[in-house]
Amino acid sequence: MNRRDFISWVGVGALASFLPVTIAACSSPRTIKYWQKVASKANLDANKQLLQEGTAFGKVLLVQTSNTDNPIAVDPTCPHAGCTVDWNSERQKFVCPCHQSEFTADGQVTRAPARAPLTTYATKIEGDDIFIKSV
Repeated sequence: MNRRDFISWVGVGALASFLPVTIAACSSPRTIKYWQKVASKANLDANKQLLQEGTAFGKVLLVQTSNTDNPIAVDPTCPHAGCTVDWNSERQKFVCPCHQSEFTADGQVTRAPARAPLTTYATKIEGDDIFIKSV
């Protein structure tokens, strides 16, 4: 085997070895389909909210409203400019501080400039623990 053929085979072997790793690294963590504990009810602040970072889902904003038993869980990243949305408890909406986009409790856009909804998660409470999973 000459040098050129050897280097070609090594290149093909390296590409075949790293392709699955590359595909796995580019996969979105939001495709998790099992329940994951993200917080305890005791972690919610005085406004009944918690911004939890570093989960398998990335950032998650938990909001306990008086309308539901389970908290609302969304990815708080505004799809318009990437700012972190806040929960407005008086209006029962998520509001982006950058461009004033508004979203309903289930993440739907009610005021532009955002065009895409917030990513939402299913929630459940077991004991004092709050669990979420992708919808």
